[in-house]
Amino acid sequence: MERLKQNVKSITASVVNGASAVCSSVVATGLTTGLSSEGLRSLDFYLNPLTL
Repeated sequence: MERLKQNVKSITASVVNGASAVCSSVVATGLTTGLSSEGLRSLDFYLNPLTL
């Protein structure tokens, strides 16, 4: 029974670690994408102000 508890704890810990790693990479990717699309949009705006 004690071993089972240990297994559950370690599985839970690794799942939580994996999930937080995935979340942080998703957030980082989202920020990067957001920034570059913002940059592209403003560049687009400067290049051709007639097409909005």
